[in-house]
Amino acid sequence: MSNVTHADCEYQFQLCVGSLKPINLTVGNSSNVTHADSPAVGDPCSDNSSCPENSVCVSGQCSCNVTYQEYNGSCLIIKAPAVGDPCSDNSSCPENSVCVSGQCSCNVTYQEYNGSCLKVPAVGDPCSDNSSCPENSVCVSGQCSCNVTYQEYNGSCLIIKAPAVGDPCSDNSSCPENSVCVSGQCSCNVTYQEYNGSCLKVPAVGDPCSDNSSCPENSVCVSGRCSCNVTSYQEYNGSCLKVSNLALGKPVFASSNFYSWYDGEGWENAVDGLTNITEWKKLFHTGYEVYPWLSIVLGRLALVRSVTVYNRVDNYGRWLHNVEARVGNSSDWTKLSSCGTFVGPSDTGQVHVIECGNPLPGTVVTVKMVKPNYITDEPAAANGVNCLVLDEVTVEGVFL
Repeated sequence: MSNVTHADCEYQFQLCVGSLKPINLTVGNSSNVTHADSPAVGDPCSDNSSCPENSVCVSGQCSCNVTYQEYNGSCLIIKAPAVGDPCSDNSSCPENSVCVSGQCSCNVTYQEYNGSCLKVPAVGDPCSDNSSCPENSVCVSGQCSCNVTYQEYNGSCLIIKAPAVGDPCSDNSSCPENSVCVSGQCSCNVTYQEYNGSCLKVPAVGDPCSDNSSCPENSVCVSGRCSCNVTSYQEYNGSCLKVSNLALGKPVFASSNFYSWYDGEGWENAVDGLTNITEWKKLFHTGYEVYPWLSIVLGRLALVRSVTVYNRVDNYGRWLHNVEARVGNSSDWTKLSSCGTFVGPSDTGQVHVIECGNPLPGTVVTVKMVKPNYITDEPAAANGVNCLVLDEVTVEGVFL
């Protein structure tokens, strides 16, 4: 059986195996003759299982997979063209790349990844999260959008000049955070201040702090919070306002005059800034009555912390007792808020500070003796009659 070929075997209804030694087939006719050879690329097929390894059945014929090539009927793996490979033309480069100066390079809107060219994400592309968007952009409602201080250009996000305080504007949207458009120019909101074009919150009383430098003017950091210097300043709307004598030189009205004085004479003595007066005609002095009073008109709204009454220094100081101070916006005693009361009796030359507790708002401060006189060694003070005589009255607080 030397020089036996497959053709010889087939003709004789035999199958050649091994070294082409024929064996007899037990089939009835030549139409059932098969080969013992392995399936090869190009063979007819009905499905993938009838094709060689690394191939598939395509249109009834075995074909190599994409990254394989045919060699002698088998499919051998080949190196896929990659970015950076040498090339002679575009056809020898991977998808979405071109041959530039003899080397495969990705197209403009693609970027290299593991030798392949992937599309560069662009503004406007669909997205599921920020990681699928280009640099300086975020995923908003399923679409890549530039961050606030960036603008889109050719699918990328380029930084733009952030709006700044002082920039021209048409509405608030064109101004930086915490600012508004006023007269065509961006300006910080009331409780913010400009710093390098931005609006920073003005530190306020009550804000947390680490040291005095992080607190507003005239305040200090106490137990981690900004607090006004309580002896000299009053907190209002987060600021520390300097406390002063609000009554100095203001108009004064009283319940009566000393009997020998004309109407209104000497009332101004209560707010002239002078104390330790020894000349009685320079004192504030009402007539004799059960409930004498004086009212100081501040002229504008203020926060009153305390009212201080300076008793006369010449004599009869013990006649001062049960003095109440009230604050408000009316000449009607019953409509004013009580600051506090000095009960007494006082003594000659004493100074009495009536603390309001919480500061009281108002434009009028009234001081009144609210109990009948119980001093009996002065004939003029019989039947509970009082006489309000003072060196000075000061009102400590801040104008708003």
